[in-house]
Amino acid sequence: MRFYVIISLLCCCLYSCISIEGITSDYDKLNEEQKSRIIKYDGSIEELSVDGNVYVIKTGQVRDFISNHNNVIIYDYTPWCKGDNCVSPIMLEKICNDNGFKLLLIADSFVEIFKTKSQQSPMLFIDYDVYNTKKRNKYIRLFFDELTQTSEKQRGCGMFYVFEKGTFKGAKNNISEVFSGI
Repeated sequence: MRFYVIISLLCCCLYSCISIEGITSDYDKLNEEQKSRIIKYDGSIEELSVDGNVYVIKTGQVRDFISNHNNVIIYDYTPWCKGDNCVSPIMLEKICNDNGFKLLLIADSFVEIFKTKSQQSPMLFIDYDVYNTKKRNKYIRLFFDELTQTSEKQRGCGMFYVFEKGTFKGAKNNISEVFSGI
């Protein structure tokens, strides 16, 4: 019996020392100054500038932006991602500019969001309140279901969502896949 008590106490101590990130938006891990830079925004994305704030937006605003441009890439941006397919926003802006695409950076986590450097693209964030959830995987899926008018099963998983003349063309996991046919 003592063994179980000791194991339980060790687990509790260990759990209190570990911070798990990425399951939710992690808004609660921001300090007050950072929280003051998160702005719910209802206007046109076209009117935003790179000013150090993060703008919480809805799919209708993104659709309006897409309908005003021939070629758009939406980067489902995870600021803390260090994987091979994750791309620096500055590098992606250059690639998009060189290939005639407009870029929207739409973050899906607040972890490390204020470390992000961008020269041309304002930082956007999915309005998860619309979907009544703070679970990251769920609000990402629901946002892109609504935006692309497809299910995740139909479009596949991807970080880069390609739109041409307002029409969803596909989701890619690697930026080189996006531009391989261009």
